Amino acid sequence: MKRRRVRGKKKVEPAALRDVLNAAYPSKEPEDLQAVRAFYHWEKSVPPRVIPNVRPVRLSRGVLTLHAKNSVWAQEVSFLEPQVLESLSRHAPEARIRKIVVRVGALPPLPPPVRRVRRAPPVSPVRELPEEVARSLAGVHDDGLRDAIAEAARMGLARARAKRDPDRSG
Repeated sequence: MKRRRVRGKKKVEPAALRDVLNAAYPSKEPEDLQAVRAFYHWEKSVPPRVIPNVRPVRLSRGVLTLHAKNSVWAQEVSFLEPQVLESLSRHAPEARIRKIVVRVGALPPLPPPVRRVRRAPPVSPVRELPEEVARSLAGVHDDGLRDAIAEAARMGLARARAKRDPDRSG
């Protein structure tokens, strides 16, 4: 087989992640991926009172199937269908949801809540390092490294001080 030579380099533009995923998962997987996106945005697309009573269970060929606790909630969501469709198409346009079907049935469990990492409040670094730390830093010959270690030590000591005595500032 003879190889063709390419004259000049071809400029390659970065591809959107959505396009890469759709290319990597041919056949049924993109629809599953779209379902995940639609299910993720479900809670943002409906009023809070609906969330514990109606949940998405399937997305197939643009039809989102929901399960409701009872017929009252099924009818409530049918009244909300235009607003929900508009909101889902705004949040997850690649899902291309065109219709909602509501059935009375068992609700799937809610996903676990997203754990938020609590960040420590900002602290101002201590101005002076303890004598022992300053002596150890004197042995570091690289100025940039020594400054970085000193700054990290100042911040670490300030955080430790803030934990011990929250009223005292650096």
